[in-house]
Amino acid sequence: MDITPRLRKFRISSAPKRQSQQRGLSRKSHTKSRGGCQACKSSRVKCDEIRPSCRRCCQRRTLCVYGDPHAAYSQASSEDHEPVWPGHVNNCLNPNGSWLPGGISPTPKSIYLLRHIDGCLDATLTSEVGKEIFNQFLLPNCASTPMLHNALLALSARHLQHLQPASTEYQKACWFHTQTATRLLREELAQHPTALSKLDTVYATALLLNMISFASQERSPYRSWVFQPTAAARVNNLSWLSVQCGLGYLARIMQQNPQQGFWRLKNERQKRLALEAPPATPQDLPLSQTLRCALEDLCDVTTSSLPDNNPYYMPLSVIAPMLQQHESNAHGTSSLLSFGPKISAAYRNLLLERDERALLLLMLWLELLCQADVWWITDRAYQEFLALRRVLSCSADPRVQTILSLCEPSHDRVSVMPFT
Repeated sequence: MDITPRLRKFRISSAPKRQSQQRGLSRKSHTKSRGGCQACKSSRVKCDEIRPSCRRCCQRRTLCVYGDPHAAYSQASSEDHEPVWPGHVNNCLNPNGSWLPGGISPTPKSIYLLRHIDGCLDATLTSEVGKEIFNQFLLPNCASTPMLHNALLALSARHLQHLQPASTEYQKACWFHTQTATRLLREELAQHPTALSKLDTVYATALLLNMISFASQERSPYRSWVFQPTAAARVNNLSWLSVQCGLGYLARIMQQNPQQGFWRLKNERQKRLALEAPPATPQDLPLSQTLRCALEDLCDVTTSSLPDNNPYYMPLSVIAPMLQQHESNAHGTSSLLSFGPKISAAYRNLLLERDERALLLLMLWLELLCQADVWWITDRAYQEFLALRRVLSCSADPRVQTILSLCEPSHDRVSVMPFT
């Protein structure tokens, strides 16, 4: 061993060479893929770069975006922009990017958002019949309906904002088109509140605005409405649920004319799926029956209970059939989404007062929604679920604690993380 003065360096002359050097082996070269989609890059997984949608995005039913959509949106022009999502929306455009005669002319940036709508709707709508209605009836005519046109642009921008949270361009576009669609919707309801000729597009616009309102990028349960100190703040932060209640008003108008309008296709399909749904397995029934009985006892729901005399009756009737299912499906998710439109004003007031029974039913609904792998649902449902469970864990009512123990979350997405 040769050691230099002051022990600063040393060299072992007799050390054997590395085995790879002795054999003349070299490490296999690796070429980093730079053409993968945004979703795969964010997940740090290899992308197969299949266009228009890679295999991972197809399996996850998410929008597959190649390149930098933020830069493409900022630099969009009617001359050099190529369609990203060819489909029904592009059929509404002439080769030069303008609308067919009779429609309105969008800006170049709006064209970029429009060409994302096909993929956006595929990742947003939870049922195949809903996609069929939009593709067959709504998208071909959206140019002639400004409120629906702006709602679609807002949803497209909100989805791109979800994929690129750091982009302020998408946030601004979503805000602008949401405000425009909301204003036009209010004007339409004020002039023709029950006009059957436009009721379908009015409902579609309200449905899209509901999805935009429900979507959230909040990562802290402590920012939930339930922790707000004043009633006014709770009302403002619970607006995502109030928007759903507006859908209930429109749904009741549509139910008065069930044979008119293309949304009847969705009701007919859902009824058929409900009849075809497999029965619950024996191992599911005991827990679901025990939990349901505990909820009925807590909420004073009896055989004589009705929506008019018990504000807990309708929320419980929506979530009870789902308690026995371990995993959600498209039909189950669509049924769960009827929770907001069906609840009464009395139940909403109980929520704002932080009534424990009302909070518990809302928590169970959000827990069930967490099982739906849909971009505009899961983030909001998960954070609000955590917040409500935290509040209810401090309840002094032993019946509430018993129900919390019965519905201990088992799904990976709904694991209760500690509050620090």
